[in-house]
Parts: sequence; structure tokens; C-alpha cells
Amino acid sequence: MNTLSEHSSAREYDAFFLDGWLIVFFYLLLIPALLFAWSLGRAFFPIIIGVAVPLAVILGVALRGFVILEPNIAVVLTFFGRYAGTLRRAGFSWCNPLCERQKISLRVYNQTTATLKVNDKSGNPVEVAAVVAWCVRNTARATFDVENHADFVAIQSESALRQVVSSRHYDGDTNDRNSLRGDLEAVAQLLTE
Repeated sequence: MNTLSEHSSAREYDAFFLDGWLIVFFYLLLIPALLFAWSLGRAFFPIIIGVAVPLAVILGVALRGFVILEPNIAVVLTFFGRYAGTLRRAGFSWCNPLCERQKISLRVYNQTTATLKVNDKSGNPVEVAAVVAWCVRNTARATFDVENHADFVAIQSESALRQVVSSRHYDGDTNDRNSLRGDLEAVAQLLTE
């Protein structure tokens, strides 16, 4: 069975960011300076056009860089189609305003598979289901290596369940601990892997 980890190329790393309040303080300093330059009038009009207007445009674009994150939420940043890092810091931050953002939950999800009818190693039909608890650890892989990470986990859970059940006998004799009922810890470990 091919796993995602064998073919993965995405490596998660931290994105560049600044504290959002630092940028707000910077804005509070620059806005009065721009208003003062504007109030100087016609005598300094070329300076206003040459400096103040481009600076105002830059400040306007930079407003898009503010990000507010809740705990256990991450943002994957892409800069013109290239991965620019992941922001995991909860709170008020500022990052590159030209980056596209995709929020990903880092919370633990519980998922129940459908009841499946699978033949065990002896060929006997067995009805099985599983409860799977999972969370995203690598946001880059969850974003770039699969189309939809929640659907991927659902499909892989059912596939793993079918593979483990079909590789073992449902119930062995007293000497056979290599059965589904006889060695629950080993079965759980196989499903996890």
C-alpha cells in the first residue's frame, strides 16, 4: 500500500510575521505625518506627490496583512503560487499582505467509518467499523499533497480497516493470539500505522 509519506514533498516551516500591535503603532505614527504633509499646501506639492501619495498607497495595501488567529487554527501562506510558510501563532499578527491565506484547523476530529463487510483471513465475512481520532500535524502536506485532507483521512481509514481485517483470522484458538479478537492492541497499532 502506497502511503502519502512516501511521495510527500511539502515540508512545513514558519512564516515571517510581525506583531500586529507593532504595525498598528507604526500606522498611528505615519497617519499624522501624512496629514501634516498634506496640510503644507502648494509650496511642497511636488514632495507630497513624490513621497506622501506612494506611502499612502503602500500603507493601504499593507492593511491587508493583518491576521487574527484563534487557538488551534493555522494559516498557510502562498506568495504568487509558492509556499511561504505557516502561521500558527494565535492572536493578532501581521504578515506579507500579498500572500494568499488558507486557514486550517489543528483541532482533533473524531470520525466513525461506515460499517463494512470484509472477509477475514479465513474467508469468513465480518462486519467492522472504526472510530478514528485525527488532527493535522503538517499544514503544508494537508494543503498541497492532497485535494481534501478530511476526505483523504476518511478513505484511508476505511482502506486500512479492510487491509487489517483481511490479514487476520477473526477468532483464533487459544494458541493463536494473532487474531482480531485475541490481540486488540496489535490490531489498533496496525490501524494507526
